[in-house]
Amino acid sequence: MSTSVIQSSIGVLLLALATTSALAAVNNSGAAFSNWPGTGLTKCYNATAEITCPVPGLPNYYGQDAQYAGATRSYTVLGGGTMVQDNVTGLIWEMKDKMDGKTDYVNLHDADNTYTWCDTNPLTNGGTEGVVCGTDDTEGFIDALNGANFGGYDDWRLPTMKELLSLVDYKGSGPAIDPVFATTMQSNEYWSSTTFAAFIGAAWAVSFSDGADTADLKTNPNFVRAVRGGQTPLPNRFVDNGDTVTDTVTCLQWQEATMDTKNGVGPDTYTWQEALAASENLTLAGHSDWRLPDIMELKPLVDFSRYNPAIDPVFASTTPSNSYWSSTTYAGNFSTAWLFSYYGGYGHRFYDSKLGVGYVRAVRSGNCSEVFPWEIFMPAINSKRAVVK
Repeated sequence: MSTSVIQSSIGVLLLALATTSALAAVNNSGAAFSNWPGTGLTKCYNATAEITCPVPGLPNYYGQDAQYAGATRSYTVLGGGTMVQDNVTGLIWEMKDKMDGKTDYVNLHDADNTYTWCDTNPLTNGGTEGVVCGTDDTEGFIDALNGANFGGYDDWRLPTMKELLSLVDYKGSGPAIDPVFATTMQSNEYWSSTTFAAFIGAAWAVSFSDGADTADLKTNPNFVRAVRGGQTPLPNRFVDNGDTVTDTVTCLQWQEATMDTKNGVGPDTYTWQEALAASENLTLAGHSDWRLPDIMELKPLVDFSRYNPAIDPVFASTTPSNSYWSSTTYAGNFSTAWLFSYYGGYGHRFYDSKLGVGYVRAVRSGNCSEVFPWEIFMPAINSKRAVVK
C-alpha cells in the first residue's frame, strides 16, 4: 500500500474521530474512563431462587454473571472522608454528609439537597440549558464546589450518564451501591450531565434504589453527586471484524449480529435460561468461549448521543427493536434479570421475568492486539526507517 493511500486513510480516520467527538460532546454522552467495574454479584440463581453455581456442559443456568466476574470494585477514601476514588475507573467522587431528611443549601455536601438540571454551555447541554436555572440548580452547585476549591480541586463536574452508571452495584438494592457510599446515598434519582437525545427537555438520571435509569424533565429536582478526573477513551472505539466487533477500549469481542440459532431466518428470542445456553454453545470466528454479557458489559455499547437505536453505528443494522438479555439477576427479585433496550428513543436498562423472552448478543474476552491493522502501517514504517538509515 502506498504512503499516500495510508496518509489518506489516516485522514479519513481522524475526520471520523473528530466528527464523532463533536457529536458526543453535544450532550455529554461519553465516559471519562476506560475500565468498567464488575457488577458485584457473587451468587447464582435459577428462574426463581438462589442456587449453587452450576457446572458447565448442561442447560442448567451455567454462564451467568457470578461465573465470569469482572473487575473487583475497589475504593479509596480521600481527604479525611470528603472524597472517594474509584480504583477501577480512576474517577474521584464527592462524598455527602448528614442525610437526615432536611435540606441545607448552605452546606454544599448535604445529602438531602436536590437540584434542577442546568447547563448554560451550548457545547455540552444538548440543545437546551434547562428551564429552571439560577436557584438550586446543578450548574450553580458545581460552580460553588469549584469556587470553594473543594478538596484542593476546581475541576468538579456533573457526571456523564456512563460515569454515573459505573457506581451501580448490582448485588444489592435500596441503595444499589457499594457500602463506602451507602450511608450518604439516597435510594432515589441522581442527575447525570447527559441530555436525553430523543427529547432535549429531559436529561438522564439513575435511581440508586435498584440501578434503573430514567430520562427525567430538566425542570424536576433530583439529587447530585459531583465527580472529577478520569481519562477519556477514543470515541471511535469499535472495530468491525466481519462477524464480530472488537471494543478497543475494553478489549471485549462482540457478536456483531443478534443471535439466530433457531430457524436461520432472523434474530431469535430466548428465555433467560435459553440465552445463557445459546451463548455458551456459540462457536463464531474460530472461538468457542462466548458467553452472555453481564449488565455492566452491555453499558459501553450504548451511544447516548443517538436514539432508535441508541447504539454505535457498527451495530445499528443488526440491532432489532427489542430487549437484550444480560447474565445479571436483579437482586431485588431473583425471578427477574436485567435487560437492555436500544430503542424507545434511548438505551435503557430494566429488569423483567426470566421466563419472558429477549434477544441475545454474545461476548467474549478478546485481545485488542488482534484487531489493530499493523499489516497496513508496517510497510510505511519500515520504508521510513530505511530512509533514515
